[in-house]
Amino acid sequence: MRRLHEASGPGEWSHHPLSSLHMTVFPGLTEYDLDPDRFGEARWGPDQTIEGLTRECLRRIEASAVPCIGPLEVEILGLDSRRDEVRVLVEITDSRQRQRVARFRELLREVLQWAAPGFDDYRFHITLSYRLTDGRLRESLEGERFAHVVSPAIRSGRIELAAPAFCVIDSMVSFPPLIRF
Repeated sequence: MRRLHEASGPGEWSHHPLSSLHMTVFPGLTEYDLDPDRFGEARWGPDQTIEGLTRECLRRIEASAVPCIGPLEVEILGLDSRRDEVRVLVEITDSRQRQRVARFRELLREVLQWAAPGFDDYRFHITLSYRLTDGRLRESLEGERFAHVVSPAIRSGRIELAAPAFCVIDSMVSFPPLIRF
């Protein structure tokens, strides 16, 4: 993480404390998903706010039989860089865990009656940094170059992650869990 901080200019890339690193199992919803032009009126109920959306998702999850799947072990595959983020690709290596996570994701899709675009092609990853500035600026550090600075610190191996949680993103460094699975 120190290399990330040293490689970028002030305010150019997000700097996350180690405690904020996480792997997304089921990509969440944003204010963009509330746009009636995308989904029609009242898709998520009468309260069309992020807070209302959170309450409705929580209500649907609590009313369902979404199983607890416990901690996960993932294998580091390598670094992936894009124009607007630098991330470590990971894979669930245990076949039973992979099957449990696949069932869990499908059940959540059914319970929430929603899935993010690209859901079926989603690659598990741990994001190290997000671009905060306009990536079109020539003086900005490209994700590929940024990743090159970080790549010597990324080593193959396994990481054990806590059980998945339904979280609210307070900020890019705070993800308070509401339910653990």
